[in-house]
Amino acid sequence: TRTQRENGIPDTPEIFEQDTKTSAKEGYNEGLVRVLTHTSGAAVEWLMDNFELDLSLLSRLGGHSNPRTHRGKERFPGMTITYALMEKLEEVAEQTPDRARIINKAT
Repeated sequence: TRTQRENGIPDTPEIFEQDTKTSAKEGYNEGLVRVLTHTSGAAVEWLMDNFELDLSLLSRLGGHSNPRTHRGKERFPGMTITYALMEKLEEVAEQTPDRARIINKAT
């Protein structure tokens, strides 16, 4: 990712793919692993660029040979990402109701 490059981390999709396969040992889905490892960097950058998310901190978690888990300064990165997505959905629904509609308590 851009953040990894800015921090001098020599990660690649191929290294990520190999780490994932090594961690899984057996029983992994080759195609799924490839999609995950070769597209997740672009997905992280898309989230940062389109939702103004801070995912600038990197962590090296179990099975990773390089720091590649992105998070911001917030304590719960998953909640931060989900909240940003919900806010954008609400904005789209308000500005273009013919494109998106939020239904609460639907039956």
